[in-house]
Amino acid sequence: MGNLFAKEKLKSLSLITLPGGCDGYVWTGESLHLRESPQKKEIRLEERKTDANMYVASKEGDTVLIYGQVDMHLQPILSDFYIPMPHESLTFYKEMGERMEGSITTELAKYFNRHTSSNEVPFYPVPVTTLSGVFKYYNFKEFKNTQKRRQLVKKIRIEEEVPEADPAIEKSVKKQIGVRYGEFKEVLMLAFKKRRVWPIKGLEKYFKEHQKDFQAWKWSSVKNILACIAYTYSTGPWKKLWVQYGYNPTKDQEAYKYQVYMWKNVSKAFVIMDNPEVYEKIKETPEFTQRVFSARTGFLTDKALAYMHKKFSEMAVPEPEKPAEQPDLFHSMDFETLDN
Repeated sequence: MGNLFAKEKLKSLSLITLPGGCDGYVWTGESLHLRESPQKKEIRLEERKTDANMYVASKEGDTVLIYGQVDMHLQPILSDFYIPMPHESLTFYKEMGERMEGSITTELAKYFNRHTSSNEVPFYPVPVTTLSGVFKYYNFKEFKNTQKRRQLVKKIRIEEEVPEADPAIEKSVKKQIGVRYGEFKEVLMLAFKKRRVWPIKGLEKYFKEHQKDFQAWKWSSVKNILACIAYTYSTGPWKKLWVQYGYNPTKDQEAYKYQVYMWKNVSKAFVIMDNPEVYEKIKETPEFTQRVFSARTGFLTDKALAYMHKKFSEMAVPEPEKPAEQPDLFHSMDFETLDN
């Protein structure tokens, strides 16, 4: 290591890498520009990840001289397109700019009238290039990912046949979760042994109650396993609920308890069995259920829907609690004020 030297003290350096080399750019100490560009548009730089052991050094013969450690790596933000300034536009607006310092009624007006008498006003493009990932200048819609994403969850309409579990989906999810996939799936399967149909909020609550079984894993990761256990409906009485593979609620009269009712007063929905009062009322009232499945009402009758509609329409929408009034600052003080 005798031929390795550090120049003075190691300094923190910023490394800028430029496409095509440094000769095509001008660095003013504060900003970066293209050398031959007539429009001195500043080139924006963005920070990239750096290796903790990256240094700037030079080598002469067998000697390596270290100048400093790189703490920031910068690269230009590439443009999606660039509108160049036409040559005639450059000449026209340069002349106009120079004449702005003189008399507007003489020099500027004469030049403008002379030029436009036989020519149109030259095109002047917006001096902004669109930056990668930044479309706000031109109000473009940003497409973050143009590739078609694979849909893990099986979604069906109420009139469609019940799907079967897809081994390819399970393989994909298993790859995401890793070695814990099997035990996590078993814990979630216990939830579907309690009931065959779940709302997503109910499953999230179940996850929190069994957090120790999922260790330090988050719900956002674990919930991907649901695609291997259940499918969902996009329409019908069980819309947006998770239904266990192998179970067809349209063939089970008791599945009315899993149906969703929308409380439109406050735009809330609930599963029948999750509201004990409503569930007991429907269960003990024979005319509230039917044996034949309906795509519109499921196994509930119009009388059951009318009962719930009346019940929740009459309920007042809860108002937010008002904060307690603060006592008067001068309350109980023994003196008179001007407003007495």
